[in-house]
Amino acid sequence: MTTRSLTDIFILMRNNASQTRNMYADQGLSDRSALVPMEDDIELGRVPPSWSSMVEESQFTLMRLKSKLATLKDLYANLISRPAFDDNDRDEQEIKSLTEDIMRMSNGLCKIAGKMEAEGRRAVSPLERRLLQSVTRAMVTEMSTLQAEFKAVESNYVNMVKSREERSKPYFDFETETVEEDWGEINLVQQSIEQRGVDEKQVENIMRSFVELRDLYLDLSRLIVDQGTILDRIDYHVEQAQNQISRGTQKIAKAAQYQKSHKKLFCIFILAVTFTVLFIALIVIKL
Repeated sequence: MTTRSLTDIFILMRNNASQTRNMYADQGLSDRSALVPMEDDIELGRVPPSWSSMVEESQFTLMRLKSKLATLKDLYANLISRPAFDDNDRDEQEIKSLTEDIMRMSNGLCKIAGKMEAEGRRAVSPLERRLLQSVTRAMVTEMSTLQAEFKAVESNYVNMVKSREERSKPYFDFETETVEEDWGEINLVQQSIEQRGVDEKQVENIMRSFVELRDLYLDLSRLIVDQGTILDRIDYHVEQAQNQISRGTQKIAKAAQYQKSHKKLFCIFILAVTFTVLFIALIVIKL
């Protein structure tokens, strides 16, 4: 019976907890200074980001995934090293259980990657956005590496079983029960590999949809920025038109005032001429 060591998982969780305490808490503060934080130390007591738990969960899941892949590789090696595939029901059940666990954890990692991608799009700080993108890219790369390793382990097992059967064919002229069981197991593994291939294609399609969705959001953000620039230009032209209309109104008001003052001067001139003519006429009449 193969056992699993939890020492590495315990060390990872302990280190993550220690790093979290060192990053987001000041252990050297007294009770009074902790209750009355100074302005320079405000950043030390801030709450860790919401995606930090997802990063820790992904690291823990990746470590478990590596451990299960190593266990699966050992099971396949033990199964191949036997002289015949007898009494292997327990190993087959364990292999099936490990395979299901690996696929379930892979799907969980894909969901975490999608959530981290969404968190990166919602991030306000450019530094936090770049950090999330780097972490997500590293996690997806490691996932792809582990999936390729998983596929290689199963393919190697199938090839070794086939080569073993080809080497044993010249020595046996009749089909034995062991051979039938071996070929049944080969068919079972081939079906499992085909199913894994389908699941892997589904995972790749999901990751591709995430990338396409990210590109769509990037295009949408660029479109929004362009629309904002166009609106700014429209606002600028409207403001310039308002200023020109205001200046034109002022000029029209001044022209109206000039016209009114000109009419007054014209009336005064007419009255002066009339008065002069009447005065001359009066003098002529008196004489």
